[in-house]
Amino acid sequence: MKRFSEQFKKKSESIRLRATERADLRDRLVSYMEYHPLPQNLRTPKATPKKRVSAGLASEPFRAISIHMAYIRGFAGVFAIFLVVGIPFIAEQSVPGDVLYPVKTHITEEVRASLKLSPYAKVEWETQRLERRVAEARLLASEGKLTAETEAKVAQAVKNHTSAAQQEIAQIRENDADEAAIAEITFASALEVQSEVLEGHIAKIAMIATDETESQEGTSVRALASVVSEVAEDAEDAQEAATPSYEKLLGGIEAKTTYAYELFESVQSVASPTEVADIERRLADVERKVASVITDNETPMIEAVVADIPEVIVEETGTSSEEIATSTSEVVAEEVPEETPVVVSFEKPAEKIDRIATLRTALKDLQKLISFMTQIDVRETVTVEELVPVTLTDEERTTAVQKQYAQANTYLDTIVAITTKSNVDEKVTFALAQLKDTQRLLDAAIEAGAVTDAEKYAAEFLALAEDAHTHAVTFQVDDSVETVLEEVATTTEEIIEELEDSGLETESTEEIR
Repeated sequence: MKRFSEQFKKKSESIRLRATERADLRDRLVSYMEYHPLPQNLRTPKATPKKRVSAGLASEPFRAISIHMAYIRGFAGVFAIFLVVGIPFIAEQSVPGDVLYPVKTHITEEVRASLKLSPYAKVEWETQRLERRVAEARLLASEGKLTAETEAKVAQAVKNHTSAAQQEIAQIRENDADEAAIAEITFASALEVQSEVLEGHIAKIAMIATDETESQEGTSVRALASVVSEVAEDAEDAQEAATPSYEKLLGGIEAKTTYAYELFESVQSVASPTEVADIERRLADVERKVASVITDNETPMIEAVVADIPEVIVEETGTSSEEIATSTSEVVAEEVPEETPVVVSFEKPAEKIDRIATLRTALKDLQKLISFMTQIDVRETVTVEELVPVTLTDEERTTAVQKQYAQANTYLDTIVAITTKSNVDEKVTFALAQLKDTQRLLDAAIEAGAVTDAEKYAAEFLALAEDAHTHAVTFQVDDSVETVLEEVATTTEEIIEELEDSGLETESTEEIR
């Protein structure tokens, strides 16, 4: 049996005061100490801290501040997010001369370039970087802050991006020459757009400036425009030297057309009705070019088209597919006779189209339209007509020829009316002979359906008629003045004779003469 003292000790160690009991005990002790203070003679004097002296300087007391490590980790995380996300985002808005501009060009853009996996995507990215440099220079020039040094740096950056794009195109050419040719066409088109934009900017600044000094200080982009024009010409020569295959061109146009229509849908809500109509018209022009290449150069597909006619249509019309094919072939044979009579020695209506050149033009037009729709500064500087002129349809071209024909005939009627009333000089007579010959050629071209020659002869016919009309009217006026002078001279002689018959002095008659 254990001793009582050991049991008591063990039990006392196991007993613990509750929190409320400890607080109650503490309050009682404090109250007792307040009412029963310690005598003065028993108190220990408070120790005064000694000031530490080091190298002749008195040491001041300080307080240690403790910072929780969770706060430090949180601040470090926020700062890291700001470095990774915030600074690059802010740097995207910078222009040459800003503090964060090197972050934009040497870090952000280089990281994005490393994420481009295919050479074709790298060419597109270098093209976009080139467009960025031009836009930054134009922004500074519009604010009057583009110095010669900054312009030189931007021009050098344009050359560097062009060289990088050409290197990627050369790498593409090693594996796929057709793909490289399409990349060259796209790159040349983008450079052509930037060249047009800079020329438009120069013209705009020249109209606003009051004198030559003001037009050059801080706003001139002529040096940059010269560099962009130079690299654009080199790119144009390179894309003309490369000839992609028909199938690759057609596939590239299909992809670009799909992308262009997607952009067109997105800009319809912000573009003006005029811009929407202009873009829609250019897209229709591209489709017509592609359709003309397919129908004019490939084997007619009438039988294939008829074979795809739904049976519902056949049942409703009561006509078999064979009858439809036969009637369609007869219509085609009637519209395009086997032997077209040669009226004059110029192109035939069934002119063969160079489909590679036509598709190349269509691809360039699509790229320019995409640049127009995606870049605000392009739309603010040049019009879509300047970038992609309207391609008139055969009906529109025929209408224009008819208008020129009617205007020339109006002039011709006036000339004939003048010649019937009075004599004309040899120039008008020679012009009338030329007009008759040109009119015969124009009529023959219209009858043969040769639109290109009809446009040529209609322009010549109108120019000759206008020139002959101007000369005939001038000659008629001169002839009228001469007639009036002759009548005045005759009247003067009659007056003199009457004066002499009336016996007036000779001096008066001399004055009248």
